[in-house]
Amino acid sequence: MAGFLLWSCSGDQKKLDVSEKDIDAYVEAKLQPDEIYEIQESGRFSREVEAFTEAYQCVSYKQNDTVVLITESDNNKDRMINRNIYFMEGLPVFIEEMIFGNPEKPVENRKVYLNGVDVIAAYTKYADYEEEIEATEFTTFELSAFEFDFDRPLDAIAQRGDYEMKFGEFIVMPESQYLILENKKSEYDVALLIFESDELILQLFENPGKYRGKTVKFRHEFVLLYNVMQMKYLGGEVMP
Repeated sequence: MAGFLLWSCSGDQKKLDVSEKDIDAYVEAKLQPDEIYEIQESGRFSREVEAFTEAYQCVSYKQNDTVVLITESDNNKDRMINRNIYFMEGLPVFIEEMIFGNPEKPVENRKVYLNGVDVIAAYTKYADYEEEIEATEFTTFELSAFEFDFDRPLDAIAQRGDYEMKFGEFIVMPESQYLILENKKSEYDVALLIFESDELILQLFENPGKYRGKTVKFRHEFVLLYNVMQMKYLGGEVMP
């Protein structure tokens, strides 16, 4: 993903000279309906953890080949997080989160302001039910920028690291068939619904032993089928 500056907390990392007011104005401008974005969606990666199905996916919004916004959906055994991360000059400046599942804070809304490296202000509010959250007031709290993994969505969209998928198997059912790709180290996998076979599908299906464990870069789109959002296979390639 060209145009995105990899983030770190090193002392020589560039810092932006911005205030909360500057960031609020920037975010409001980027949410205007006339803003045009190039959109990239990751796959929906899932894994079984203690009998619970964890799932992660994200979407990148770019302008002029530079990331402006990343949205994340992270559903794990402890909590579910919906997160929006805004970037200015390729650096994170604002994070908004809705967090569900903490017994002490069943519904929590957090806002975090950054200068690209450090947290400059953080606010939280919580309620027992989502419909009550708007009526509550934000209070300040302390947290470190190290809490956030800004490389994770990059890896998911680029299908690398924990999200590098390797050929596993096909699941054939009476009315549908799926290409299963997996990462044994991270235990994430994806199930790609096959509408039409192509050269890659035939290649893998005819000689699964030859390709099992080989990295496969896939293309997909999300479709609603039987009231379930699924990943439709659009193509792919076996990497050397």
